[in-house]
Amino acid sequence: MNQDQVKDALLRLNSEVEDFAVLFTGKRSNKVDGLYYPERREILIHNTNLQSDNEIIYTAIHEFAHHIQFTTSAQPVSSRSHTTHF
Repeated sequence: MNQDQVKDALLRLNSEVEDFAVLFTGKRSNKVDGLYYPERREILIHNTNLQSDNEIIYTAIHEFAHHIQFTTSAQPVSSRSHTTHF
């Protein structure tokens, strides 16, 4: 699975979102499998951390949820990503 296929899968979940990018870093992280950068509207996935397409999609959906929250929330979104609102 490549990053374009991941974005297409996410858009099948919700196509009415602000544009965003999905980027595979090709790096390993001991802390996280993915990140969302709201100011750049980028979902980064440390794809070398993950062993299967299912793990990639799971991580992508989690980060996509951050994108949806950030771009649709009526209230300002905290810089802390995993709040009770999330």
